[in-house]
Amino acid sequence: ITAFIAFGIIGYFLIGNASSMGKYLFVTLIALIVASLIGMFIQNPIFHTIITVVGLLLFLLYTLYDFNRMKRGQFSPREMGFNLFINLLHIIKYVLNLANRFKK
Repeated sequence: ITAFIAFGIIGYFLIGNASSMGKYLFVTLIALIVASLIGMFIQNPIFHTIITVVGLLLFLLYTLYDFNRMKRGQFSPREMGFNLFINLLHIIKYVLNLANRFKK
């Protein structure tokens, strides 16, 4: 949750315009979905750990991107709340998944 707040502050106060990140984040999201589907058939713990780390970084960057869009007033408060909630939900999921992997 601290990283969520830190990336939000960076996105809102320190980054001028992060609109060019959107297309790269979307492509990375599609690649993550495809890799996750492949991961259902591959039982390699290193592969799953890489997917978890990439997913965590992706949603932290989406948080930065969404806070930057909020600063520029590009979407409604309802959409902003939903996007940030989904980002936080995925970040918590990936952190717990990573903690579970290192516990084993």
